[in-house]
Amino acid sequence: MKVVENIKINSFVHALQIESFELTPQWSKDDYSDAIVNIFTRLNTAGRTLTREEITLAWLKVGWLPEHADNKTAGQCLEELRIALGDRGFHLETDEIVRLISFVWAVECRSGTLLDSKDLLKGEIVRSMAASVAATWVKLKPRVESCADLIKERDLLENQGSFNAIIVYLTWYRLAFDRFDAVAGSVSVVERDSLEKQLNQRAAQFWTVGFSDRSGRMWG
Repeated sequence: MKVVENIKINSFVHALQIESFELTPQWSKDDYSDAIVNIFTRLNTAGRTLTREEITLAWLKVGWLPEHADNKTAGQCLEELRIALGDRGFHLETDEIVRLISFVWAVECRSGTLLDSKDLLKGEIVRSMAASVAATWVKLKPRVESCADLIKERDLLENQGSFNAIIVYLTWYRLAFDRFDAVAGSVSVVERDSLEKQLNQRAAQFWTVGFSDRSGRMWG
């Protein structure tokens, strides 16, 4: 890193050659991936380490499909959602919106396996997330807003403890009501009304909000 620092004083680094993983047996694969991401981000941010969400957002912008999202870019869509949630009392940064979107996608498309540093080195993984989220954006955004309205109506924001708990609830709400929409046309009116009533009651129940310790783990 000292060599990198000296290089940056006089020039912009366009490329950096790094020893292959096979030639660095003292590293685990995860540590090696973390090091690459760390070096890359420091080179391009004057030494400041990018958050995982910032790197994810960069990939989202590359793989986004505007034609599926009202011809809006990833940046525009996420900013609109951030503002919409802000109007409902959620004072969030872009990183938190990216974390929300990533979590929803991970639950729906990766069996709950969240992105880690080595995934951020694999363009095919994050680009697939961008395409998937863009393809469902016109349904995802209003669903998240509806859930945020419910949280605001029940005055739960003051006791949320951790945005992680809110993310879990928003994700459950989105998936539950999307599934309802998928089956609503194949059941009788009585069954549909009963199911919708059950979902609304479950969604409106007060839940024990999770809170996090210093490690970021959630507890209920």
